Amino acid sequence: MNAADHTLPQACFPLQDKTPLHCQSVSLQPLSHCGKLILRGDFSALADQPASRCFVSGPDNSRIYWLGPDELLVTAAEEKLPALQQQFADYIQTEVSDYYQQLWLADASDQDSPALRHILSQLFHLDFDQFMPGDCQQTQCGQAGVLIARQEDGYLIQYRISYREYLWEYFEQLMRRG
Repeated sequence: MNAADHTLPQACFPLQDKTPLHCQSVSLQPLSHCGKLILRGDFSALADQPASRCFVSGPDNSRIYWLGPDELLVTAAEEKLPALQQQFADYIQTEVSDYYQQLWLADASDQDSPALRHILSQLFHLDFDQFMPGDCQQTQCGQAGVLIARQEDGYLIQYRISYREYLWEYFEQLMRRG
């Protein structure tokens, strides 16, 4: 790796090789590596800004997640990140692609199934009766800080890569218990 190349090799994202976990109709699987950019600043002039604790679709098939009143997370395909960095040049930026990894939690039969609700209640201390598609929240999962975002067909869970093995073992134990 040279000084200009700050990306980590794929070996640093070992959960991508894990077999998805299953409990009844619920599955948990690692997502492919993607580009991630933290933006900080005053977003009042930003046309496509998410409301508090929500996310929206952004330019170039990106997603923009609300992290706080002056902080957003933008995720996109890694090759789209340079264009997004230019588009958001008016904001303080920190590229965090190699800092976070993502998992996908979903129920093949119903996103409001009792099995999925049970697993969510064991993982997070959030009111999932009020957690609608388009909502996101930073919270704790075991001892790790995570971002959880509800999409129409499942839940995106993003966490610091240093917690990868810890969280995977935590999920494995929980899903074995059912």
